[in-house]
Amino acid sequence: MNDFVCIFMLSIALLLTPMVSFSKLVTASSATLNNNNEHQSNPSNDNVLEELIEKYQSAIESIESEQGTYSSQLTQELLNLSDLYQKHGDHHKAVDILKRSLHLTRINEGLYSSNQIPIVNKLIFNLKASKQWDLVNDRYYYLYQIYHRIYNEDDVELLDVGLTLANWHLQSSLLDLMPKPLNGLIASHSLFSQAERLITEQYGENDMRLIQVLNGLMVTQYLLSINIDKVETPRDVYSQFQMSSSSQYVSSVYRNSFANGKDLIERELHVLEFQPEKNHLDITKNKLKLADWYLINNKNQSAVRYYQNAYNYALSHDSNNDFTQILFGQPVALPDLPYINGVGRSNVNGANLPETARYVEVLMDVSRYGDTRNIKVVSAKPKEIISKRYKVISYLRNLKLRPRLVDGTPVVTKELPFHVFLGN
Repeated sequence: MNDFVCIFMLSIALLLTPMVSFSKLVTASSATLNNNNEHQSNPSNDNVLEELIEKYQSAIESIESEQGTYSSQLTQELLNLSDLYQKHGDHHKAVDILKRSLHLTRINEGLYSSNQIPIVNKLIFNLKASKQWDLVNDRYYYLYQIYHRIYNEDDVELLDVGLTLANWHLQSSLLDLMPKPLNGLIASHSLFSQAERLITEQYGENDMRLIQVLNGLMVTQYLLSINIDKVETPRDVYSQFQMSSSSQYVSSVYRNSFANGKDLIERELHVLEFQPEKNHLDITKNKLKLADWYLINNKNQSAVRYYQNAYNYALSHDSNNDFTQILFGQPVALPDLPYINGVGRSNVNGANLPETARYVEVLMDVSRYGDTRNIKVVSAKPKEIISKRYKVISYLRNLKLRPRLVDGTPVVTKELPFHVFLGN
């Protein structure tokens, strides 16, 4: 891992959720990456689990003896046994059992039967828990194939699997889980595009299900546009998602980056404003996102107008001042997009940071157009990483921030406390 934690670190809400319904995709717990329901050591629990494991192993041996090793009745017993190994924290054994269960299902029901879906989901979960990322990627693609064999292109069931795969590719890219992260961004962008078409055709252009998809498209197209120099030669993998070549695909995204981003944000705003019960906080955030997009693309005067527009909207719809001060009262590191967490944050309370946190703290000025000035390193934890101050300063000089707004007008912020967090 580089000194800096990946600047575009992904929110990991979905990483260990192999296949969930569309409505649950946006609410999955972010704790799942580091909490895999691992078995907690307890003698009584251990004894019960071991007894159950022996019970199912005996049942499996009995079925094999009476009906043969390819009996369809073995499938459920194997699934039950894999669940016990999963609860016991033995994910490698669970994977082995699930592979056999999947093999039996394919033999008895065909290569693409729907009964394989829950087995593949369990397999993905345990492969993730054991960090076998290449196999996770393969199983996701196999799940995608099953759905496309069972359902028609306009069936809503394809929406769930498409979004699941899109999120996996995005996350695996940003967490650097696969050897070619750019491949994942390209695949993710294409899958989000397919989901956007399906939702629009089936539910209309104002359906709230578009919000997550538009955000996914925004993030992937932004990351592709800033990684144009890392495009490699075409790979066969792209044929899975109807792409002729990686270089052509990314070049197209890059050429239209600003216009595409602006269109996606405005479409999101249209969806939010169309709802019978408007969420004024979300609408304000969307207006800020549009202003940020102009600022990131160095269109400063237009950005100022859009910041004023966002502020005026908040002023008109936030009578109790629930969110106006929070959104406009201090600079925010950009891009401030869903899924993405930057390595730097302002006004952090060091006392609330975990003991393992590694960071450099600075004071810096932020101009009314979001540029950093007069950067001064004031502390570091642990102290020896103060040697990284030159890299930190270099990073901050290229960082853009949403400026603080007073009465809707961007103003200079002096000596902003800012923490830059470092990797291990």
